[in-house]
Amino acid sequence: MKYENGFYKKIDNRESDMTSVNCRQAGDMVEICVLASGSRGNCIYISDGNKGFLIDAGLSKREFLKRFHEKGLSRRPVNVILVTHEHSDHVKGVVPISDFFGCPVLANELTAGEIRKIFSGAAALSPYKNGEEVKLGKFKISSFPISHDAVDPVGYEVLHEHGKICIVTDIGYPSNLVKEKLKGSNIIVIEANHEENLVFNGSRPWDVKQRIVGRKGHLSNDDLAVLLHEVADERLQFVFLAHLSRDHNIPEKVAGLIKGVLSDKVLNETDVILTWQDRPTDIYSIADSKKIEKERTLST
Repeated sequence: MKYENGFYKKIDNRESDMTSVNCRQAGDMVEICVLASGSRGNCIYISDGNKGFLIDAGLSKREFLKRFHEKGLSRRPVNVILVTHEHSDHVKGVVPISDFFGCPVLANELTAGEIRKIFSGAAALSPYKNGEEVKLGKFKISSFPISHDAVDPVGYEVLHEHGKICIVTDIGYPSNLVKEKLKGSNIIVIEANHEENLVFNGSRPWDVKQRIVGRKGHLSNDDLAVLLHEVADERLQFVFLAHLSRDHNIPEKVAGLIKGVLSDKVLNETDVILTWQDRPTDIYSIADSKKIEKERTLST
C-alpha cells in the first residue's frame, strides 16, 4: 500500500513543520518509545525523523499528548496509526488522535469493520489485507496473524534500512509464523503478561483465568522465555516486555528471567526493557544500539 493518492500526499507534506530542531538529523536512526502498555491502554511510537507512526492508540487524546510531549516528541511526525485489534485498550483514542494529526487509521478488513461499529466517526479508516505492505518513507510495515480473542488480531513487522522491529502483544501462543517473524529482529516488543501460578492463585473467576492462560489469551512469562530462547540472535538489541499484568506478574522477576535466557545464549549486550501502564518508556534507537533519552526543554 503506497501513499500515492491525494489524501496520503496531504499527510506526507506535514513533517516540514513537525521535525524537532533538537533531534539528530532526520533519517539517521530509527527510534521507538512505548507510550503505554497494559490492559488500560496501549500505544507505541516509531519514527526515523522523516516519518513516524503509532501502533495502536489506546490512550485518550489528552493522556497521549501529555506523554508525547513529556518525552520530547511533540514536534515529531505522526503520519499514520496502525491497529493490532479492536479491543478498547488498543483503539480508544484512534478517532481523536487521528483527527488531531490529520492522519489515517489502518487496520485489516475485519478489524476495520469492528472499529466502524465502535466509532461512527471513523472516517479516516483505511482497511488493508493481512500481509499487504504499507510503505511509509523508508519504512516497510506488514501485519501477520496472531492468536487472541479478537476478530482478526495481528502483529507487525517493521523494516527499515537501520534494522527490523517486530511487535507482538496480546497473543495466546506463538505460531510458527510468529516465530519466523521474530527472527532477525533488532527490537522485539512482546507480551510478558503473567505468571501462571499467580493467575490460578488469584481472585479472578475461573472462566477469566482460563481465558488469560488459553491459546487466545495472553502469553506467560515462561512461554516467552522458551520463545526467546528459540528466536533471539546476535542482532537483537532490545526486548520490550509488554502488557505486564498488574495482578499476576512481578516486573523485576520476569525481567530477570528474560535476562537469564539471553545470557544463556551469550546475548549479554541485549537490553531488556520493562514497559508500563501509567508512564512511557525511554526512547531507544537501533542506529547505534544505545538508549537516547530526550531530556530537553521544548520551545513553544
